[in-house]
Amino acid sequence: MKPARLCALCLMVYVFCASLCPAQTALERVFPAFDDSHELLIYEAPSTYYMSSWEPFEGLALVRTFDGGVTWETLASGLGGEESLERHPAAWTYAVARSDAAVMYRTAGGLQQSTDGGATWVDLTPPLVTTMPDRGIKYVTVSPTDPFRIAYHESAGGYAEGATYLNLTTGYKANVPAWAGLWTHPETGTVFYNVKPPRILGRYRGVVDFANETFIEWGGGWFESGGLGFASNDPTRLYTISRVHGATRDEEPSPIQVYDTPRPAPPLYTLETLDEHLGIASSFAVDASRGVLYAGGSGTGGQPGGLFASRDDGERWERVGEFSGRLFFLSGDDALYVQSGRLYRLSLGAGVEAAGTAAVTWALLKRP
Repeated sequence: MKPARLCALCLMVYVFCASLCPAQTALERVFPAFDDSHELLIYEAPSTYYMSSWEPFEGLALVRTFDGGVTWETLASGLGGEESLERHPAAWTYAVARSDAAVMYRTAGGLQQSTDGGATWVDLTPPLVTTMPDRGIKYVTVSPTDPFRIAYHESAGGYAEGATYLNLTTGYKANVPAWAGLWTHPETGTVFYNVKPPRILGRYRGVVDFANETFIEWGGGWFESGGLGFASNDPTRLYTISRVHGATRDEEPSPIQVYDTPRPAPPLYTLETLDEHLGIASSFAVDASRGVLYAGGSGTGGQPGGLFASRDDGERWERVGEFSGRLFFLSGDDALYVQSGRLYRLSLGAGVEAAGTAAVTWALLKRP
């Protein structure tokens, strides 16, 4: 083929590929950088991060940096082996004790503990499993002040045992029955849970009280869906985003509402126009410095859902992400994070406008 024709063909292929790759989904290398990141476990300002990171053909690894990503240390690896991360994202988890980073936990169906920084691991599953040998453990979390108080999701053969608290020193256990998810805020260390009892539409949610060895329910109900929200100017402030669905198909659901948590009346926001985009809003965030509200969740009326932003207190919304997940901020970092199977960070160069297209770019965090 002549050089001129070859160049023309290459240009056509480039233009065609570019048309299929909108800027919104472009991937960039942005600080802090991780390689195929999975979950942010601990953040200590300004430059300490503990991450789980997916290594192709090697499995899920636990990595750490004290200098914002300039140098890295691998503390553990091989979790899940050559399996695909997308197949078992919840089953493979790490947790690091903030009060003693030498104490770590990991799950791959069972539960293991390390007390020497990941050098060796001990299987804790046999003393935990006393009745059903096929019981599985996911979403392991650890107290921010006691390395031997943990919480996790425990299930057995399709029957969900629920959110379980365990004191490894005394053997005391507490449980909230039903399917459960747990998540640790990477900066504050607070562990949140949500449970979905069988045969109901809604969920109950709250916080794990490690000091008093119990679960504190903060909201939810049989017909209520929702989630948590955070503010950029205060990592400790917590919002609840909620929607009450009708008990029958003839009953209209309530508008999506946002409350302070624990939840007083009236709501801080009633997001009636968000109903056009989201059937269930599972996460919420407030960028206080820019006056931007973010909400994410599943779609409605055939719409795919995703992540939406508003700069006029919820009157108008623009899609800023095709995916959804846990929304949160970190101190000293002027960006919104989304934990959605992998970790994403919002690049704010273009900003978010009240009208028109929300021109933003999401960066999949990578390690150089």
